[in-house]
Amino acid sequence: MALVTSLEPNAKERSTVHRPTRCLFAIVEGTDGARYLQLDTVGSEDRAIPDKVSQSIQFDRQAAGQLLQLLHRTFPDLVSGVTAESDIGTVPSDDEEDEEGEEGKTLLKLHRLRERKPRLVRRKKQSVLSASGRLACEVCSFDFVAIYGPLGDGFAECHHRSPLAALPDVTTTRLSDLAIVCANCHRMLHRRPYYKVEQLRELVLRQRAL
Repeated sequence: MALVTSLEPNAKERSTVHRPTRCLFAIVEGTDGARYLQLDTVGSEDRAIPDKVSQSIQFDRQAAGQLLQLLHRTFPDLVSGVTAESDIGTVPSDDEEDEEGEEGKTLLKLHRLRERKPRLVRRKKQSVLSASGRLACEVCSFDFVAIYGPLGDGFAECHHRSPLAALPDVTTTRLSDLAIVCANCHRMLHRRPYYKVEQLRELVLRQRAL
């Protein structure tokens, strides 16, 4: 077993592809509270002891970050921060409405995420509440408190007017760069073709006038 704390490039050219094998993963939490990603490869069926762990390796946070960058560089179509969403364009038939399918399997997904500051979201909400007394969606005017009562108190989402993915690696975000939106409008703002908050509001108003 080995704990990897840093990844370094190999100067030697590699062209050999190894034999396929199973690989098990686990999230390990150390005594200090730090988390580690553990990968275990197991022997093939033709081995004397099938499924015996043959190689075990752990990655700490730093090495896992380097691994994530390498995965993105090697397989840019598989590892990304944007997940394509498909539309459901057909109405299910009577036979399909009660269709069954297994769910709940544990999967490991890797994504590159831009760091966000929850403190800015809290300050934005406090600023809007102080100015208007409510957290109304800037697109459709939905107010969670008006619909859900005390359950919706303080609830709303914040949208970055300029997508973080389109900005430099490190940028300064002001409260004016954030917009208060409901969950539905937030999803629509992140759906192609991308609309600005004001553009989506105009679309909603036009639809309401029909």
